[in-house]
Amino acid sequence: MKCSEWKGDDLDKKIISVLQMDLSIRKLNVIAPIYSEEYVLDLLVVQKDRKLSQSVLEFLFLQDKDVWDHIYSIGNGDKCWDVMLTAFQADFKQWSRYLEHFNEIGVFKGDVSESLFLSKFQIDKNFVKLVTLSENFLTFLAFMQQQKIM
Repeated sequence: MKCSEWKGDDLDKKIISVLQMDLSIRKLNVIAPIYSEEYVLDLLVVQKDRKLSQSVLEFLFLQDKDVWDHIYSIGNGDKCWDVMLTAFQADFKQWSRYLEHFNEIGVFKGDVSESLFLSKFQIDKNFVKLVTLSENFLTFLAFMQQQKIM
């Protein structure tokens, strides 16, 4: 179900503003954290809006390891995958950029969430459908060969 009131040119700015405020409050450590990124992921999964997903992921990309650790520790790996698939589709430069960053900051570090997330490249039907198109398949093979964490 799409929520038309959530569509808009500046929705990404509104969501990022909520995330920024939540992260600022969390750093103060004066109340129990709410972790707004959980709710934002839920919204992005439902909306399936590529531009919105790209914008929010770009903001989250700039955050520290704690944000990503929390996302994966609460079992949101599938949601995160869905949002990334919406945002990146067959743009393997973007996939590489995020996976390299996750590797650098140690998001997965041999965790079960790593193998579950990476297995999506082989088992997710929507992703497989995207890469089996002739021009995407060769790019996907090159992408897989470049990945050190796979």
